[in-house]
Order: sequence, then C-alpha cells, then structure tokens
Amino acid sequence: MVDDSNWLQPVLGSYQAEAVAQSLARAQEFDLIPVEEKERRPSSWTIRAIIRPEEPLYALVVHHTITSMCKGEVACWTYISQGMERVGQKEVVFTVSRNTESERKKDFPNDPLRWIEIVYSMAKGGCCVGEFEHTDFQVAEFLGRSDVNWIVYCPACPIPNVDDFLLPQDYLQAIPLLVAEAEVAEKYGLMRTLGHLGASERWFPWPPWFDRYRKPCITAAQMQGSIKEEMEFQHIKGLSCIKKGSNIILRVPKKSEPLLVEALLRHSPDQAFPLNTVHHINSDSGLLWDNRDPQPRGYSAGNSNECMNLNYFAFCPGHDVDELVLIEDGYMSDETWLKIRSCIKNMRPCHISLPELQFLLRLEKPSVPGYQN
Repeated sequence: MVDDSNWLQPVLGSYQAEAVAQSLARAQEFDLIPVEEKERRPSSWTIRAIIRPEEPLYALVVHHTITSMCKGEVACWTYISQGMERVGQKEVVFTVSRNTESERKKDFPNDPLRWIEIVYSMAKGGCCVGEFEHTDFQVAEFLGRSDVNWIVYCPACPIPNVDDFLLPQDYLQAIPLLVAEAEVAEKYGLMRTLGHLGASERWFPWPPWFDRYRKPCITAAQMQGSIKEEMEFQHIKGLSCIKKGSNIILRVPKKSEPLLVEALLRHSPDQAFPLNTVHHINSDSGLLWDNRDPQPRGYSAGNSNECMNLNYFAFCPGHDVDELVLIEDGYMSDETWLKIRSCIKNMRPCHISLPELQFLLRLEKPSVPGYQN
C-alpha cells in the first residue's frame, strides 16, 4: 500500500492528512450492502459502500453502460457520494470504465471511494472544492496508472443509464487528467484540455467517464506557438464567453464581479487584458486548437452550433480600427477599450456593435433565492 500522506500535506493539516492516509490503508475494508430493487433499474447493478459509518459517509456504486461514438458500448462504474453536503461540500460523482475481459461487475476499484473520503476530509477541514477547480497530486498508482496528476471537478452533466433519482440534485463530476494533459491545462488553460478530451471521444463538452487505458488527448508540444504564450491570462472564477449568432457575449456571474474588477484595476489601461473562460451551461459546441492545424476546429453535441463556447477573450487596446478577431479558440478585441473598461470597473452591461459582430458584456444575476453562480 502506497503512503499517500505526503501529497495531502499541502491541502490538509497534519492531523487530517494522517487521518486520510489511514483511511487509504483501509481501502479493502469498505462494507458493502446491496441496494433494494426499487432503488435501481433492473439492467443495472448497484451497491452502497459504507466509507465512514460514524459520519455517516456512503457511496453508491452503479454498474452501467455508456454508448460512445468512438468505442461503442462502454461498461462503467459510477460512484455517487452520499453525505458531503453536511460538511458544506457538493456531492462528488466519479465514473470509470470497466475492462469487460478481465473484470467482473463486482470487481470495481476502490480508488474512487478513497478519493471521496479525501474530498470529504478536505471539506471537513474547511477546504471545499468547486466547479472547474482541481486537486493535483503524485502517487505511485491511481486507478491502475502512474500518470494521473489532476482530478478536475466539473459541473454536473448527464450520465447515461444512471437513474436520475440516484444522482444528487447538484454535484461535481470528477474528471482525472494525465500528467501531459495537466501540463497543458496549467499553461494554456483547463478548457483546452477538456475540449480535446471531449473531441477525442466525440462527446460534448467532455466525456463523463475515465478511460483507464487511454493515451493523453493533448500534449504541451502540440500547443507550442500558441498566442497564449505571448500574454499573461487572468483566470476569473466562473467567467464564460460564448458566440451566439453574431453576438460575442462575455458572461459575468454575480460572485465573479469583484474578482473581475480587482483584476482589471491591476492592469494598466494601455495593456492587453486577456481572460481565460470556462464552459457555459447553455453552450452546445466549442472550439479546439493545436499547432497541427492553424485553423481552429469545432466540436459539438450532435449537429448544433447555435451557442459556441469560447475558451478565452482578450481585450487588446492600441489599434486604430475596432474589430473582433477569432484567434485559435477565442476572440481578441481592441474595440473602444476605455468604454468597456469603465463598464467592467462599474459593473454595468455593455453593448458595442460592429459591422459583422457585436460585443456584449452581460452580468448574470441570481434568478432564484439562494442561487449560487
């Protein structure tokens, strides 16, 4: 058994890290109980793992299939945490593929259960994780691989053939990234990696399952020469950008407003202001870029591209002509920067029309009581 306490130390206090390390050593000691027939579909296989009976912290393990356009029927196990909310953490869902030639339904790996306990321990210690955040770590082996480097927490997405009533109302989907993919995410933005991961399975925005035998979907060498090497991009939590018809819309959730203003005030008005953006829930397609093809490529859910997700937006002042230019997988703009800057600083909506495209700064207000962006 690997001693994993060292990579937990930066995230947890020493006492908590020791407790989690002890829980990892108990990986084979989870108590399992069958789930009643009325709680699952007849074609699935479901059990409940007791992770911490005293808390209590449980996880459902559901065996099911997902139909991939690239691989056909993929047998999977989906792990659904139960008990995170009581420590202020969204529930976590983790889906991994099964090797049908060598693994039985009941041979599910324990690593996702271990990870659920780690997330629970972090949250109990005051360190919760949210959408598009990640935990990086180094262990000798995770899910049978030595090169899993990040766990990214993505927004909830549909999981085929898992009944909705088994899933929490809101949850985070855990997506493991390999070392090469994490390097791209760190240097060029998370959405570039997730986009290539989605395109590799022809699944928008990203496949919900982890293929334990796959190769890296993208490498840093394939990113060399990117415009992102020339500018220091800001990451504002929750910021998204979409192209809808002739509109380029930069969306700012309420909770992101002070972070955006703070970042803006650190920048000189005569310097470029580039922003990394994340997936917007309403998008149905996205853009991809790597240096093997100078032109950006699209990928989508089916044939629709009415609402295209963009991976960045950069304001570039100092030019004589106002225009919106598609560069790689995002847009760059030099249009009327002082006006836009004033709108961002004072958090006012903005709408600027150009001959072919329009730029909109849209502030997204909470729509229901208790809503959190």
